[in-house]
Amino acid sequence: MAYEYLNITGDSEKIIIGRTRSTASGLSHTSSASREDSSALRAFNNIESISLANVHATDSVGVDLYVTAVVGERNYLGKDGNWNAQDDTTKVYYFFKGLVIPNKVSLLIPKSDINYDSKNYRLAIKLSASDSAVDIIIQLKNKRA
Repeated sequence: MAYEYLNITGDSEKIIIGRTRSTASGLSHTSSASREDSSALRAFNNIESISLANVHATDSVGVDLYVTAVVGERNYLGKDGNWNAQDDTTKVYYFFKGLVIPNKVSLLIPKSDINYDSKNYRLAIKLSASDSAVDIIIQLKNKRA
């Protein structure tokens, strides 16, 4: 098995799995998977489970876990001469919203509970407070499986 490890902090949306991976402050990423296996995050059928652990020292955290899809994305020429994308509309569908995880408690989500169309949707997470902290471990199938 290969694993992906994410440290999520803050209360802004973070893309976990999808076309793009957020690099905004509050998200760091390390991996035990090879470069080839890391691309498996873009295909949901390679995910076995996702673990969310509240690592805040004292507080509970409210967690929103959902999928998003951009409808009507368009490109435009920016002032810097580069092509930029602008999202016209975003659809959001929640697996859970405001789920409270007490401090020092983990939640294991099996593949069957987060099945979605990974070609058209991105898996995202949002925490309830700016000082919230959650570690995510994504277990991936072996590439040959």
